[in-house]
Amino acid sequence: CQSNPTLAWQTNVYATENIVAAAKDAGAKCIYTSTDAVFEGTKGLYKEEDQTHPLSVYAKTKFQAEQVVLSTMKNSLVSRTCIYGWSSGVKKSFGEWVYQGFIEKKSLSMFTDVFFTPILANDLSEILLNALERDLSGLYHISGSQRCAKIDFAKTMAEVFGFGAENIKPSVFASAHLKAPRPKDASLDVTKISKALGSNMPDLRSGLERFKRLLDEGYVSSLKGQIAR
Repeated sequence: CQSNPTLAWQTNVYATENIVAAAKDAGAKCIYTSTDAVFEGTKGLYKEEDQTHPLSVYAKTKFQAEQVVLSTMKNSLVSRTCIYGWSSGVKKSFGEWVYQGFIEKKSLSMFTDVFFTPILANDLSEILLNALERDLSGLYHISGSQRCAKIDFAKTMAEVFGFGAENIKPSVFASAHLKAPRPKDASLDVTKISKALGSNMPDLRSGLERFKRLLDEGYVSSLKGQIAR
């Protein structure tokens, strides 16, 4: 997105405008999945009413798309989140990248000063379906209940999967020299969605345990096999 902002706007904003228009014509409800990156990341545990300040092109396009959805369809639902999971394609999620590093015994440079509230994509999907059944609308932060550093994510995965943690190497954000600016603490407060659904959001360990269980049960090979066919 940072390298090709025009395509980023076409994909994230203009395409969303078309989807919303089609949803209105069909009388359908629109559920839009946004990102925690709409915040600048100076305080963390952001609530829905906190001031946004997207830093990157990606974050700016996602925030603009939020506004399109919320202003065009009053009964729509916008979910800010931060997911990991098993992907169907070649591109790996953060969780898959960490897992592959353990499998290949690669050195995993993990930030000690970047914080987030990750949620397994499968858990998020079920929560969104629950929200749909209850006809929730408006803006909700739907992510994991536990704020953690990137290095804590990797260490917990090592424990859950039975990997050694010797290849986890602590690092700091400033050393990465990433092309796109990113918030250092984009963790989300999930109080609003927890109250609306009457249930807590999953914590880090329970999400990673399900992440492993999906692999053990053959979900991953089935998912990638279906896409290949």
